[in-house]
Amino acid sequence: MYTTFSQNRAKWQYNLGIRLENYKVDTQFTEAAAAPFVFTDKLFNIYPSGFLKYRPRQEGKNSYQLSFSRRIDRPSLNQINPIRQLSTPQVILTGNPSLVPQFTNSIEINYSRTLNKGTLTFGSFYRRIRDEINRRGFFDANNPTVLIIDYENFDSNDAYGIELSVSYRPTEWWSLNGSYDVYSRTQKGFIEGERVSVSNTLMNAKLNNSFKALKGLTFQLFTFYSGRQRILQYDIKDNFFMNAGARYNFAKGRGTLSLNFNDIFRTQRFAFETFRTIIQEGQFKTDSRAVYAGLAYRFGSGKSNSAKRKKRDKNEKADKIL
Repeated sequence: MYTTFSQNRAKWQYNLGIRLENYKVDTQFTEAAAAPFVFTDKLFNIYPSGFLKYRPRQEGKNSYQLSFSRRIDRPSLNQINPIRQLSTPQVILTGNPSLVPQFTNSIEINYSRTLNKGTLTFGSFYRRIRDEINRRGFFDANNPTVLIIDYENFDSNDAYGIELSVSYRPTEWWSLNGSYDVYSRTQKGFIEGERVSVSNTLMNAKLNNSFKALKGLTFQLFTFYSGRQRILQYDIKDNFFMNAGARYNFAKGRGTLSLNFNDIFRTQRFAFETFRTIIQEGQFKTDSRAVYAGLAYRFGSGKSNSAKRKKRDKNEKADKIL
């Protein structure tokens, strides 16, 4: 159940929302020559959210906003699946059926300014994640030469930092939007029965360029960079990739021809260095370099009923390669 209430009062605007959720799960995993694994969980949760916005002048270019929210991220099927996903003589990659959802509470303060050809937003935030879902590695008790990599709930993840985003149109045929954030993070949890914590500063940057060449023809260039970060057992090295695309609309907007080239320079990766439990260095690369072509044509009114439906968040924790 979800409900919201909003109101405008002169220079002020506010919105309050609340979502109630009753969650229950009963699962059983049976493996040959092993006792069945039974997992049950039942939760009733309240998720509040809201914002308070202040605009000094009705037609002014400046606005200030304070917002807060609480959300849940449940483990994905891949993260709780106990069937081995990868098995070598030294490494076993698997899931953990005992995972519980992670909860995130966040608060943000933002300043926005309307420019002649775009908008600029600068803000700061604080975020706390309880029972964070992340990777861990440990040696098999029955075979100490085998490393098992699965998922675990860490105690907490506290982060605070700043964000800058801009949307700007230098010319009639060129528009861009980008974002940059830098923040400090502290993670706490148990590794091999020992309570440990790590702190580090992280950075992410995104930039998307859109070029209008002809009527109905648009080109796009997207770049992404994430800096080095430290987890409880390992460091993740920096990552960079670039995508390009083209889109052509025809038949008065009913038809669309699209072409995308992802990871142009094949630089997207998941590179790591472990410093706890086992000392090693490695890198994973998926088939991220790919070309996609698509053709779509809309009949009738050209408006899909599905597009009118509200897109809902899956509330599912994203997988990591490692």
